[in-house]
Amino acid sequence: MVAATGSAPASPTRRGLGRRIANVFSTHIVLIAIAVVFAVPALALVASSLKTLAQNTKVPPEWIPNPFTGTNYRAAVEVAPFAHLLGNTVVIVGLQVLGVTLSSAAVGYGFGVVRWPGRNSVFMLVIATMLVPYEVTLIPQYILFGKFGWLNTFYPLIVPYFFGVPIYIFLFRQ
Repeated sequence: MVAATGSAPASPTRRGLGRRIANVFSTHIVLIAIAVVFAVPALALVASSLKTLAQNTKVPPEWIPNPFTGTNYRAAVEVAPFAHLLGNTVVIVGLQVLGVTLSSAAVGYGFGVVRWPGRNSVFMLVIATMLVPYEVTLIPQYILFGKFGWLNTFYPLIVPYFFGVPIYIFLFRQ
């Protein structure tokens, strides 16, 4: 045991405190500069979407639209069947999430909890499939989906997710 001496803990010196404040300040300046670099393209994109074609092609460019116009958004919704496309996206993504969650959780549970002979070897084989580039399997998948009669349908976008995705199997096993 250390005997209590009755003295207060040493306070940081002014010099150490000033250095710490300077470090925090300089760190914040660097982070703000990085944020501005990443934010400018996004802000320019939003600004250009609120301009007319004449304002967008003006040299030098106008950064702030004058006047603001929302006609580009209205035209985009009128030209493309936005509600239909959004519905397709919701259906496809919803079924993909459902499929990958159910299948990868079941397979990951089988690798993580259930003891069976050759489990680690099969798991290494599943993990090794992550090393195969997608481009290598693209043409064989296309031929296979063509033989199934699935071309121009949602099936190729949904069904493979019901058979597990190696990275998610790995995450569920962990």
